[in-house]
Amino acid sequence: MATTTVWPNGSGSAAWHGVPAALPSATRVLTAEAAITGADLAEISDDDGNSISYGSAGAYTGLHAQFDISGISGTITRFDAYADGYGHYFEIDPPLNAYGRKLYIWNYNTSAYELLATDASGSSLNVITGAITANLANYSSGGKVDVACQCEENYAGGGTNTIYTDYMKLLVTYTPPEPPAGGRAPQVIWT
Repeated sequence: MATTTVWPNGSGSAAWHGVPAALPSATRVLTAEAAITGADLAEISDDDGNSISYGSAGAYTGLHAQFDISGISGTITRFDAYADGYGHYFEIDPPLNAYGRKLYIWNYNTSAYELLATDASGSSLNVITGAITANLANYSSGGKVDVACQCEENYAGGGTNTIYTDYMKLLVTYTPPEPPAGGRAPQVIWT
């Protein structure tokens, strides 16, 4: 077995923030998605304890990361999705201040997000993770795996719903291909 970590700023990968009206988002692409680029993309691709935030009123604010796994050769046996951060939502009328977020993975077979993890830890960064270990082909298409993390509540009474994110990543576990019969495994030469 081997593992590799795929980050949103990796080759062929990407990330967006959006404001879906449903939890989970009814579509793979979040409503009003906007690309996360530059320093923000670098930030959510680095486990450094710093976070970025996106907020809106009247929506389940979230991030959507698409991880490119097309370069992994061998048999994939497990996906572990991670999100470090927290969700904060508050309402002015009536007064409410609460925390929570949910982590999802897109199932291409059912065309729906599936819940991986829930977090209501409060106003500090917290890692949530969830794993897929069966029917992995249902969770990738064209070498891509889609993961979303959204605020748990949608309060529109004059407040905002904000998602804070230090990082999102996908850990892929796989069995590497067998070396050629009667031969040696290819060697990697470092220069």
